[in-house]
Amino acid sequence: MKKIIHILLLIMLIASVGSCAGYKPVFQSSNLNFKISKYKITGDKSIGNQIYYKLNSLSKSFGSKSKNKDNYSFIINVIKDKKADVKNSAGEVLYYKINLITNIVINNLDVNEEIFNEHFNLSSSFKVEEQYSETITVENKLIGDLINKTYEDFIIKLSARII
Repeated sequence: MKKIIHILLLIMLIASVGSCAGYKPVFQSSNLNFKISKYKITGDKSIGNQIYYKLNSLSKSFGSKSKNKDNYSFIINVIKDKKADVKNSAGEVLYYKINLITNIVINNLDVNEEIFNEHFNLSSSFKVEEQYSETITVENKLIGDLINKTYEDFIIKLSARII
């Protein structure tokens, strides 16, 4: 009886591995063929620049393989909103909430057409630490995580439209 169960499990394992033959990764951005000719950053320039550098490095790494690149203009607007989320009875802040609102607009300069206009609204909370420097470190890490999530969401939506 145990041999039959082991054989059935082996067959199920082989079948499940074989069904992954058409797998494509979500972040397969190698088919993105674009060149950032112009860009404009409004709002929080520091965060906007971090997003732009990620996009520019993607453009250079994958776009350099093809010579038929279209020229695009990127407009990145970032608003960072930090508010006290939880306070104690004495009015001291225990948790902060950071809301990162990003709007990315892409225009094709070759045909003078807007091809992408999306809003990304992400937020997260963090606890105030005993040391101010630790609180700043936690805040910066959280902002970095929100930037990465915004970038990943952008790549997913852009890949769906395939520039």
